Amino acid sequence: MRASQTGSGTTKTKDRLKSLAPREKQIIAMLAVGLSNREIGNKLDLNEGTVKYYVTSILGKLQVRNRVEAALFARSQGLVWQASNETSLQFEPPLQGKLNGSESGSDRSWLQYANLNKI
Repeated sequence: MRASQTGSGTTKTKDRLKSLAPREKQIIAMLAVGLSNREIGNKLDLNEGTVKYYVTSILGKLQVRNRVEAALFARSQGLVWQASNETSLQFEPPLQGKLNGSESGSDRSWLQYANLNKI
């Protein structure tokens, strides 16, 4: 067992987040607002395959099973990409409570909150 793991075999949230490289944090923040690998690649000038490699690495480091779990983790930690303009990435603090009602899969009101209407 690693020193950074608890007795149950899970790494603490802060340790998992610290394990991400700066580029991985950019990618997970974009993933958190629902961008596809191709869209992330276009925004960061990366090949789609390179983004897929980063996503796989992120899933392992965060100890999650899929990109949906990774996106939920990122949102809970405040890693959410905002497209205020095409050249800069901005991150917002963790969300407090729900935005505009339910945040279910069918409710996409949070997309407007994340300024995706400017993309």
